[in-house]
Amino acid sequence: MAPAAYDDQDTIAVSALVAHEGSKPDWLADTEADVDRETACTQLVSVTLASVLGNALWVYAVPHREGGHRVVVTDDEGSSFTPPLARSDEPLTLGELQAVLDDTRGDGAAPGGIGHAWREYNLVDGVSRAELVDLVSISSETYAQLNALDRSRAVQWAAEEGDATDEG
Repeated sequence: MAPAAYDDQDTIAVSALVAHEGSKPDWLADTEADVDRETACTQLVSVTLASVLGNALWVYAVPHREGGHRVVVTDDEGSSFTPPLARSDEPLTLGELQAVLDDTRGDGAAPGGIGHAWREYNLVDGVSRAELVDLVSISSETYAQLNALDRSRAVQWAAEEGDATDEG
């Protein structure tokens, strides 16, 4: 279920937005923001990878000058991302947020998104799906059910490996 509204109590560095846009974005509602400041937003999701590098990605809703919010995806390496839904007048539904996780593209995304796709991407010879269930950790204060949804999806995905082996 989507929240009634975003509280914009979090912040994002304007420099992170500049890295993605090439300059201060003209859509930014905070007209006073400069590269050395942070601007208000709502952090929607945190994605952490239990890898050697311990990578992390975040999905934010940043106030748009025309109202609503712009969906922004960042990571700890300054990668460029293109979410499937750039702007929304209303808070995202859980389905829309899942689409952002599954369909975001960019140089910091796995083929197939920024969430579960990392499990698929790391499925190589000698690694079982069960070993990859905990590779991705998705959390959200705004969408509390998202973590359980992702965990359920991962467990089901791992169980399908056994089903395929039994059929073969």
